[in-house]
Amino acid sequence: MHDWLIKGALLFDGRGSAPIEADLAMADGVIAAVGRDLGPARRVVDARGLFLAPGLIDLHTHYDAQVLWDPALSPSSLLGVTTVVTGNCGFGLAPNTPATRGLLLRNLSAVEGMDLEALEAGVHWGFESFADYLAALRRRKPWLNMAVFAQHSTIRTLVMGEEASHRRATAAELVAMRREVGLALRAGAIGLASSFSPNHSGWQGLPMPSTLADPAELESLLQMLGVERRGVCMMATGGQLGPADLGELHARTGVRMFMSTVLTMHDDIHPNQALGYYTQAAGQLAAGREVYIQTSCQPLNFAFDLLDPYPMHGHASFEVIRRSDREAKLHHYADAAFRERFRNDLAQGAPGVLFSGRWDRILIARAHHPRVQRLEGRTLAAIAGRCGQDPLACFFDLALLDDLRTEFQALLYNADDEGVQPLLTHPAGVITLSDAGAHLKFMCDAGYGLHFLGHWVRDRQALSWSEGIARLTSEPAMRYRIQRRGRLEPGWWGDVLLFDPLQVGISALHRLHDLPAPAGSPHGSRLVRHPLGVAGVWVNGTRIVEEGAHCPGIVGTGQILDQFAWEPAA
Repeated sequence: MHDWLIKGALLFDGRGSAPIEADLAMADGVIAAVGRDLGPARRVVDARGLFLAPGLIDLHTHYDAQVLWDPALSPSSLLGVTTVVTGNCGFGLAPNTPATRGLLLRNLSAVEGMDLEALEAGVHWGFESFADYLAALRRRKPWLNMAVFAQHSTIRTLVMGEEASHRRATAAELVAMRREVGLALRAGAIGLASSFSPNHSGWQGLPMPSTLADPAELESLLQMLGVERRGVCMMATGGQLGPADLGELHARTGVRMFMSTVLTMHDDIHPNQALGYYTQAAGQLAAGREVYIQTSCQPLNFAFDLLDPYPMHGHASFEVIRRSDREAKLHHYADAAFRERFRNDLAQGAPGVLFSGRWDRILIARAHHPRVQRLEGRTLAAIAGRCGQDPLACFFDLALLDDLRTEFQALLYNADDEGVQPLLTHPAGVITLSDAGAHLKFMCDAGYGLHFLGHWVRDRQALSWSEGIARLTSEPAMRYRIQRRGRLEPGWWGDVLLFDPLQVGISALHRLHDLPAPAGSPHGSRLVRHPLGVAGVWVNGTRIVEEGAHCPGIVGTGQILDQFAWEPAA
């Protein structure tokens, strides 16, 4: 007898094939059969009028810490995702020693916008090596399947300590780092993640360790993937490395390269820039060099205030802000010389920074002072124009008037659908980049897949349903060599998404106050989205979501993935 029988849905196999009306049976965690008259089952779902697809595979998350206090991996588990990859950009928690743990948490809090008190309260250190960390995840029993990158910055911190954010590595230190990469790969890492991005600054504005590495150090570590014949490389390139550089690394190491940078998001100030990167990546693919771009399908929105102005951190003028306490920030923001340095940064237009000076894309979302509250919902460009004031001065003056409590909303990239659409259909792109688990108080893009299906497939018809579902399921699994996931076929794991095509999408943002906190302290907040049109989610044959809500009593439905092929599946 089957465990589950889902009857009468329009079934999309994830490969891009035409859909069929069929039943799907699951037993012992895997898909047992697809078709008609499949026999009895303990639980039967009437899915007439609904679409049945493989569960979504999110290649770019930062759940390394959150999974230790939230095995449900919310909100991703509500939003159709069944497999996540974490450790992206080279930031994480293992390997570590007691001497490096505090530094790892402080850097994570800065670079990925995580609440430091939540990290300190929620991360219980019962692991040191990468293998120990995977064992800790298995004990934690996450609801979703998880794969973890070996992390360049984490390994650099282990080997070099605080010096990792100050200098190049010695030859002996590089040997030690190579050893750690090899150990992580043999323990089950999905590859190596790193960052050269100028937006990736750590505690008190110091560079994240990998950003001080040179390309030779990166290549030396990548060579270990070739030695072990396993894994891919995820690289936050910033403006330092382009598709041609990654193509050379692939040619010399054999490692499949996946790049992430805001330069590959559509920017209507430089409308041809992003597509140019995709064209270059396509040229590398045509030459037999596997270089792909991680592609975001959502507008990049950030909620922030001037106590923690993350979108501005890529500018040199804000280095002093990252090292300042609240009183010092008040002083700097009022200082004419600081404002002029920021103005010069914007005029120079450094590549890859998040905020480029579009004051018409920053609005006041929430304020406390009555004079500022009256301006909620208006952009700084509109406010400044009405007052006859410079928008930059208006930005700082209003925040100071509101005692730095003003919450701004910044629309940074991917704001124009016409410019974004060619990126989403490009063969060099892989749809992902939710950043789930990071920047919790600034944004929530964990619902990228449901947004893609609702906005880009249903509403804009940029792709067919078959093509769109394949972009979210079998394609990411194939690119990362994740085995037996991303398709609805007998013998493949029972990772399944059941949804209403007329309703599928994501809610508006909601703020929750549920992060771990020390005893007696208030809980930190995070932004989340809720699913629309999701009738069910199954992970390894167990239902975890019913009608948009978590099922009760779920324990450990996910697997810690640790086997990845080097060559593509036959």
